[in-house]
Amino acid sequence: MLILEGRYHVQPNKRLTIFPEGKTLPKGTLESDISALRKDFEMKGHSEVQVITQHGVMFGTLMEKKTASTSLMAI
Repeated sequence: MLILEGRYHVQPNKRLTIFPEGKTLPKGTLESDISALRKDFEMKGHSEVQVITQHGVMFGTLMEKKTASTSLMAI
């Protein structure tokens, strides 16, 4: 399980989405977290994570989804 060190904001349905492809990372997102997630995705195709959000500590599985223009990581 990866323990992400950034502070992440989840949607009202408590779904976390990270867009790592932008010019700048969203507020609270750490480059070290993105690097660790990419390594985990390469090895397993998903990542079990613990994240700190506005609701406190949350646990879940991040899956990488790629579209034509971007990639995202979502619980």
